[in-house]
Amino acid sequence: MSRRLGLGVAAGTAMLVALVVTLTMQERQRDAEERMSALLAAPLDAPAAIAALDAVDATLAERALTSLALDQALARALAGADAGGVDRLLAGLEALGAERGHRLVAGPAVTAALEVALDRAGNVAPGSDPSAGVESAARRLARASPYLPAAVRQRLATGLERQRAEWLDAVARPLRDHLGTESPARGSWATLVEAVQAVRDADPLHPLLTDRRLHRHLDAALEAATDDGDVAAARAIARAVGDLPSPPTELAARANVAAQVAAERAEARRTEAAVQAVEALVAGASSLDAYRAARDALVVVALGAPRTPALARARFEIGQFLGAAVAAALHARQPRAARAAILEFAAVLDAEPLLAWRRQLVDADPDYSAVADPAHAPRITAAAKAVNRLLARPTLDARWRAELAQAFGEYVVLAPGDADGAIETVRGAVATLHEDRAEAAIGSGDRATALEALAESRRYVRDRTRAMALEQRAAALSR
Repeated sequence: MSRRLGLGVAAGTAMLVALVVTLTMQERQRDAEERMSALLAAPLDAPAAIAALDAVDATLAERALTSLALDQALARALAGADAGGVDRLLAGLEALGAERGHRLVAGPAVTAALEVALDRAGNVAPGSDPSAGVESAARRLARASPYLPAAVRQRLATGLERQRAEWLDAVARPLRDHLGTESPARGSWATLVEAVQAVRDADPLHPLLTDRRLHRHLDAALEAATDDGDVAAARAIARAVGDLPSPPTELAARANVAAQVAAERAEARRTEAAVQAVEALVAGASSLDAYRAARDALVVVALGAPRTPALARARFEIGQFLGAAVAAALHARQPRAARAAILEFAAVLDAEPLLAWRRQLVDADPDYSAVADPAHAPRITAAAKAVNRLLARPTLDARWRAELAQAFGEYVVLAPGDADGAIETVRGAVATLHEDRAEAAIGSGDRATALEALAESRRYVRDRTRAMALEQRAAALSR
């Protein structure tokens, strides 16, 4: 009996020990699961992540705890992990090292749970950037690959490729819709450019970017933009052409000058409208106020079409009206009021009347002749800079001549009396430029250009000795 009692006590003791061990292992199992859940649920710094996984790894290493039990516990913890949780798990595994990290997720339940979590983390959330989601999923899969069986890696990679293909198809659909038409609808350039940019951002080597239909559409859009004088459209389309992998040479060449051509056509249309406005103005204007109301159109014509007959008529009439107003202001001893009236039209009138009025203003306002009016100082500075800039690069074309006339006119009206020397220097320099041009034209037998240059010279020069000699030589040329 004592023996049976001894055996019974031994068996009971063994059962108790087994129960204690089982309870201890269950506690370790729960602890491991809780640590894994905490790691996946909230951001942890690197040391905390390593400590959590160290504890889990230590639990797994104990022979007394079955791998299956811990595998299932860790799988339960991983079941609800989002993308952030998966990223934190991968960071912890990488910190532990390849061998220990692989041991943690080697069990079938954890592997299956990790596959599901990776697949879920790769799905693009509504309202998020699909391209960022696909790229993020690809990076996450690359990090997880060392811990996954080959079959799992393949399944996830196939799913990711399918998702990427679906995303690329959606991105390219608007561009395909554009190219499905014979030619782009006028005014549709913005959506075309947007579609090209979207495809290029998604895949710089996408086949649609080298499609000849796209080249034709972009070429047609460029032509429409330049015809319309739409500089913004021309620039945007040109950028789209530049973003193509290998645009045709002719298309690239047209794109390079498209904005300039569009600007020139827009300016031509603006000038044409201003000329029409000035022509209508001179047909019925009867006061300086009428010309004052149309000053902007007058300035546009002076810059873009300075030889327009209506502008010459307007200048003559403005000179008549303005001369009377200046005389009245000076008679009333209001020289600064006279200067303000002249300044309104300085950008429109020739230098000759402005120089004559300047002399009267300086004589009537000796204080001004000593120090420029501070209120006008910024305009004086701007006009002087413009004159210097233009003289530094004298193209002598119509635009250059008009811009110089405007800047010089403002400086003449606003500059103090002691600026006479600078004004004379500019007059001489400009006259010489035009006379040199005339002499070169005479040498080549270009009578029209020579006469045009000499006409410009007369606007600035006082001593006309050289100009008169050149005029005689130009007149001797055959007509």
